[in-house]
Amino acid sequence: MNANSKITKLFASISLLLVGAVYAPATPLASAESTITVFAASSMSEVLTKIGKDYQRANPGMSITFSFLASSALATQIDNDAPADLFISASLADIQKVKSKISTITPFLTNRVVLGVPKHSSLQRTKDLNKSSVKWIQCVHTAPCGMAADTALAAEKVVTGKPVSLEDNAAAVVAKVLAGEADAGIMYHTDIVAHMKELRAIGFRKVTSAQTTYALGVIDSSAHASSAEKLKAYILSPKVLTYLNHRGFTLISK
Repeated sequence: MNANSKITKLFASISLLLVGAVYAPATPLASAESTITVFAASSMSEVLTKIGKDYQRANPGMSITFSFLASSALATQIDNDAPADLFISASLADIQKVKSKISTITPFLTNRVVLGVPKHSSLQRTKDLNKSSVKWIQCVHTAPCGMAADTALAAEKVVTGKPVSLEDNAAAVVAKVLAGEADAGIMYHTDIVAHMKELRAIGFRKVTSAQTTYALGVIDSSAHASSAEKLKAYILSPKVLTYLNHRGFTLISK
């Protein structure tokens, strides 16, 4: 091979490398877009964890980080510009607090609070909460489960006793009742469905008073809005909504 041929091959190799560099995928951007941060009501922690795993399994490279707290606390964080991409709230009131940051708010489920007691408890009626020997708990008044509890108790008009403690969220109420730290707790119907072997429900007479509506929306300023919209669409798909219905949530008719 003469010198001119060697030089020609060298320039051809360099040209191919440059073309490859120009058209190589932007790895950092793809990685950033494939990571979604979801702020969600603690009452959905179990179901959303499963939904998130299923979604990631069907979308290799996708990463979902959940932050589960009371919706009121999450709304405050979002209002203070916390880096969330999708907000799933257990109350319309809380997601409405940040409507300036979410253009499209979509209600999609309802849930209701009940009085949850251990399976073999002697408690049979909400009025039993008035007994001095009964230790019962509920969520803080600012959390969706607390607001629903307050409304349900007011409509019931028979409970004069007071809770021995106010918990940050529904998950904390469930944990204390399961641990035997409380005789009863006002929790969600879905919590009873999730722990049917350990707990049973005593319902409130006025179901509508005990009800709360779940809604979700993508944060307008999200750097990963496209991925967040796809996850939102997946959560609202018939397959996922059917799963949520089986777990005790009531679907909102369209």
